[in-house]
Amino acid sequence: METSNEIEAKHPLLTELLERAKGSLENEEEVSEAVATRALKEMEEAVLNKKVPNFIKLDFAMVRLKLWLKIGLSEEDEMLLNKALKAIENAPLIQEEGLESAKCYLVKEREFLI
Repeated sequence: METSNEIEAKHPLLTELLERAKGSLENEEEVSEAVATRALKEMEEAVLNKKVPNFIKLDFAMVRLKLWLKIGLSEEDEMLLNKALKAIENAPLIQEEGLESAKCYLVKEREFLI
């Protein structure tokens, strides 16, 4: 069996997501590391270069995990997903230099024809 350090080496939020899922779902045995990793991968794709708090990432990943396990979403789950999506959409971008920006614009130099 893997230690929590080995699991966190795969993804820093994996242990927390597994604990949250096993604590809130009726059938703990359905929750596997593979499904949780898949949900976290989808969360990373949604976040993509944005500075998003971990609790928002976990909310999004938890809903994705439930969908992978074919568990119907409650009103609370739908509300969490909508709030997470809105927070991700409004989160600042992290540029390559590590600077944050509310918007990222592509700037081109104008060429003047004489």
